Amino acid sequence: MKNFWSNKGKLKIWGTLLIVFSFVTQGMIRTRASDEQVMFNFNHLHFESRNVLSLEFLNLYFSIMSTNGYSNTEMIKAAATKQVEGLLLFVTLANISKKEKEAIQNDFRQYFNAVDNLDKFSALTDKLNACYDLLQVKAEKSYRFWTSVLNYSNYLYLLLYIMGSALLMRGIKLE
Repeated sequence: MKNFWSNKGKLKIWGTLLIVFSFVTQGMIRTRASDEQVMFNFNHLHFESRNVLSLEFLNLYFSIMSTNGYSNTEMIKAAATKQVEGLLLFVTLANISKKEKEAIQNDFRQYFNAVDNLDKFSALTDKLNACYDLLQVKAEKSYRFWTSVLNYSNYLYLLLYIMGSALLMRGIKLE
């Protein structure tokens, strides 16, 4: 061990490697955490935008119903389409198994095909919201995990950088 601390070439090489490794580690972890955060935000934004579009179709439905006095099932179907689109993208990007994704997609395809009046639309919306709440818990858990990894990676990066700098400075001092 004494031989290692007095060999300036090895100290410089190991110090440089530790510094480079700390930069690479920091970059990889930050990129992964950033990607997770972007996906989290994208999922929620897309789901909520589909909800807004669904509400617009419901407004049209009620406007037509109040002015003409008849129920327009096309507007209810369009509102259901937007609701299901939002959830299916959320499901597609969720951190669950492929089998679970397919089961949810098939389940909602059946509910969607049955929508032809306001009561069935309300039942579909209740199911969608329940599924969304369950998936959101998983998404938030993953989001919190990557946020904590990012926070702790700063300490790891700093520790590796200090160790690499100390080795490099010791090697330079021996010259």
